[in-house]
Amino acid sequence: MPTYTQYRRGGEAQDINEIFDADVLAFDAETTSLNNGKMIPVGVSVASRGDSAFYFHKDYSEGLLHLSDPNKTLIAHNGKYDRSALKKIGYKIDYIIDTLIGAHLLEIRPTDLKTCTEGLLNYKLVEFGELGAPVQALSFEEQAKYSCPHAYSTFALWDYIYPRLKQKGLLKVFNTVETPLIPVLSDMELTGCLVSRPKLEEIGKIIDENVAVVEGALRSMTHEPTLNFNSPDQVADLFYKKLNIKPPWQHTEKRPSVEAKYLEPMANRNPIIKLYLEYKGYQKLKGTYVDGLIKSLVNGRIYGNFNQDGTDTSRLSASKPNLQNIPARDELGKQIREAWIAKYGCKIVKADASQLELRMIAHWSQDERMLDAFRHNRDIHMETTMLMYNDAKRRSEGKTANFQIVYGGGTKKNRELLEQAYPGVFAWIKQASFDAVEAGGARTLFGRNRRIHELEDERPWMVEHGMRMAISTHIQGSSAEIIKILMRKVWNKIHDTEIETNLQVHDELVFTVPIPIVDDFCQWLYKNMRYDELSLPFVVEVKVGDNWGNMKTVKELN
Repeated sequence: MPTYTQYRRGGEAQDINEIFDADVLAFDAETTSLNNGKMIPVGVSVASRGDSAFYFHKDYSEGLLHLSDPNKTLIAHNGKYDRSALKKIGYKIDYIIDTLIGAHLLEIRPTDLKTCTEGLLNYKLVEFGELGAPVQALSFEEQAKYSCPHAYSTFALWDYIYPRLKQKGLLKVFNTVETPLIPVLSDMELTGCLVSRPKLEEIGKIIDENVAVVEGALRSMTHEPTLNFNSPDQVADLFYKKLNIKPPWQHTEKRPSVEAKYLEPMANRNPIIKLYLEYKGYQKLKGTYVDGLIKSLVNGRIYGNFNQDGTDTSRLSASKPNLQNIPARDELGKQIREAWIAKYGCKIVKADASQLELRMIAHWSQDERMLDAFRHNRDIHMETTMLMYNDAKRRSEGKTANFQIVYGGGTKKNRELLEQAYPGVFAWIKQASFDAVEAGGARTLFGRNRRIHELEDERPWMVEHGMRMAISTHIQGSSAEIIKILMRKVWNKIHDTEIETNLQVHDELVFTVPIPIVDDFCQWLYKNMRYDELSLPFVVEVKVGDNWGNMKTVKELN
């Protein structure tokens, strides 16, 4: 088998030394699987111009060594994946310009290479799913014919994206937030999470028992011994015809829906609906977070994907499986988290940025009362409670009110009390909403721009929705950017050590740490996982345990 070959769209043929001598290279790795636990690299295409590329076999060390040369500038589309592929065969790359991230910041949707290349450059590409066979089953020449256009298109795509990032003021967020995160996420995905299959199976049995009990109660209450409660049509007939429940309002001409989002407002008024929702909740818990996770296990670990192009606010998203949606609040959710375990000789360490979104509101709004509470380390939920109700027993209501600042909702009376408590916050929300309408969108702390089409709508309620999206962009987006910066800061400390980064769940990072260095690492997190450029203190809480579900707070030492 040859070690390299050339494939070009046009222009003059290249000599291989042109690739070796180039300062800027685009590359695309081919593997046997998109799952980091199963991935086996096959080859890499490399381009130094926008119409020609060479394809290297994975064993062609002379070519691949040039990719790991720190003096070269490397470009890739979904560079996190390509970095992971090369790291699997011993080539470490810690700086990659990613055209996928650039496209996402420019709000090009979708961000896949085929769409970007065909829409922006008028190049036609073949995608992985169109090959008709796995890459490893193709001949070397067929692999090159498939892969090389991806590399040279990526090279050309960067020429399109870079000046537009500069023109739109997006280079700061690209260079300081998103690009440094690529090796962090790559390492996290390659490491995966150690998960106990026996624990998941044990939880599955408990859920099955609960399902049987709830189903029995449903049949008893409805006098339906044979009805299939997993059939939306049969359940709709039961609810809306036999039981004469008034259908919920919805955008559909079909039969009234039995989706949870329509039934939940009626649950407290109807015990049968409440029981049915409990039944479906258990089934979802079992299918998604037990059976689904068990199917995702590869050699005892789960390898997820953490995506920088999955949201419009700047938050990371997770997929295949979605590890950011593991339940946390109820007892069964806690038990599912207990399946995330430390390997032998280690502990699980969790670092959680305390009330980051509320702190971000205080920073943006400069509300003196909220700033003072945070600067003097007072309980912000109790602070709100006393300002609104002057009754310490109503702290849970104060906590709910704080979240309503971020996400909206609440009664008119409560909103009035909340506005009286924090007038600076609501003055900022009003001004920021006005500015968003004028600009047609909103920017985060680091300059990410989010175009919000709802702000241009003729319907007032849709414009109000767009305003909430703008406020969310300021708060959630800026918070997410700070977390990304801190993830890189931690990675700089641990990437060549035995400490593993396993998960990121919004404001929370999860690590596996050898027992002898747990205490030192926890204190390092307290001291260094900080962001000092806000108008108020940044606070992190660190916990330790044998699993993700049972953890105890570690005290910060002065």
